[in-house]
Amino acid sequence: MKKFITLIAILVPILTWSAELFPNESPRPFTLADKLEQDATIGGYPIWNNESKWRIYDLIQTSSTGAAMSIPLGTVRLFQTEGKNWVASMDVQSNLRRGKLIWSDVPCKRDDILFKMELIGGTEDNCLTINHVTTFMENPSGKGTELYVLLKEQGINYPPTVLQVKLTRQGTDGKRLIYTLWINPELAGFTRESERSWGRNPWHKSMSLRDPNKKLFIDKLSTWGMNFLKKMDDGLRQRETAYAEIPSWRSVIDSNNQPVEIKKPVTLD
Repeated sequence: MKKFITLIAILVPILTWSAELFPNESPRPFTLADKLEQDATIGGYPIWNNESKWRIYDLIQTSSTGAAMSIPLGTVRLFQTEGKNWVASMDVQSNLRRGKLIWSDVPCKRDDILFKMELIGGTEDNCLTINHVTTFMENPSGKGTELYVLLKEQGINYPPTVLQVKLTRQGTDGKRLIYTLWINPELAGFTRESERSWGRNPWHKSMSLRDPNKKLFIDKLSTWGMNFLKKMDDGLRQRETAYAEIPSWRSVIDSNNQPVEIKKPVTLD
């Protein structure tokens, strides 16, 4: 009986950390393309994983800078494919320990992007931004290179232009939870955009918000992102069910939606 109790005592801490990506503030061992567990956590924070299709390609431990006492940070880098298509990638970063630190970055500062919404500012940031990114995966490094090789070997097609959805929730005591999601707009039926210049790319707000179909998609994506943003408080509180009601970003793609008719501009004499 004593041996059985001892065995349980040994196994309990192992089971407790089984889905934590940074046990003891260090990255756990993983293999490229390991599936992310449904109950995975990062620094104790739950990870949004409603599709259960995310795969791991890197775990990175860094430290905050600019303070007398730095705080360790953990980042998990994830990707998702379907058939021969690249669907999305996602980085999730959190603090791995609390400390006397107030984050000084301003996540909702930019105005030249597709969308932004700030629920809280200052020392309690809760911000959503949507932007377009060009030359995606053009210069991978580190584990990103290994992922690039894997995708090429298996004939996975990824787009040069993607949309980036970023949610930033920062609190006192160095608490930090950031989601950065890169999605493939081609899955929503949009044509591939290869323009390398960010300002000249057709997804730039000066052009995309004048395109009825792109604007409709951005509006739907913004609504989805705002619902996610409202759950970031629960995420920062480490509630296990924080994101239980957040569906895939692909829920904004409605196959029954008819393309918006683009009317010809009025020509004046």
